[in-house]
Amino acid sequence: MPTADKAEIHEPAALYLRTRADVRLSFGRAQTAPEARVNWAYDLQEQTLSRAGGATAVTSDDTLPVPKSRRATVENLLVAALPAAERRALLAASEPVRLVAGDTLMQPHDRIEHVFFPTGSFISLLTPIDQRAQLEVGLVGNEGMVGVSLILGVETSPVRALVMGGGSAWRMDVAKFRTALGASAALERGLGRYLYVLVSSFAQSAACGRFHQVEERLARWLLVTRDRAHSSQFHVTHEILAHMLGVRREGVTQAASALRQRNVIRYNRGDLEILDVRGLEAAACACYASAKDTYARVLAR
Repeated sequence: MPTADKAEIHEPAALYLRTRADVRLSFGRAQTAPEARVNWAYDLQEQTLSRAGGATAVTSDDTLPVPKSRRATVENLLVAALPAAERRALLAASEPVRLVAGDTLMQPHDRIEHVFFPTGSFISLLTPIDQRAQLEVGLVGNEGMVGVSLILGVETSPVRALVMGGGSAWRMDVAKFRTALGASAALERGLGRYLYVLVSSFAQSAACGRFHQVEERLARWLLVTRDRAHSSQFHVTHEILAHMLGVRREGVTQAASALRQRNVIRYNRGDLEILDVRGLEAAACACYASAKDTYARVLAR
């Protein structure tokens, strides 16, 4: 069986993706400290980081309180599945925040300080390959939670959690989360099932990257991003796609051209629109349908 095109992928300085609803998604090195905002510039030739603008006090950067009038109408499905009393208790112990695209919520091996239940945002889970390369292994939207390793008693994150689509979420500190977990059998059961789905997706991503063609993997990535972004239109460069899929840019160009010729997407100067969802599903590898089936069997019941 042919294998996917592979290359060493270096993290770009700043890559941007926008949905039609003007949600800006960015990839790149982002600040993690809530005390200050740092504008980073990445010198690709020198491969070093430098401060571009110094630090200023934050009032609206890493996470922002979301006014009631601006909260997303999309629910977090894990929270929505709880019995009413337990759902109210969980939300009372959480705070609504606005996640900013490009912010890093967690780093590998760092102690987890908060968990996040996305509502109008979504987060890319990246695993480091070496000091300069990383690969996306998962994408968390309103179906899931970031920081789920805590239910196993593990207080550190195995992946980097990078905000890919800015928007609303519920944030909860670890102490309150542990209290809620101990008080709610339904929450513990739901998160255990979600963890199973997440681990299953990690394993599937590894197999997908090894055995499936770039065109199939690109179709799958677009479908998953559509599901998480709740939009069929976004602006995405070949550089972003190569970074997310872990392949050469040339492979992405060929795969996107093939999908465009099949009239399942419209793609011009980075502006991408999914025209035919059924057609894109047919072009995708079996991993997309398999992941949806796993979710339906384990969680959506």
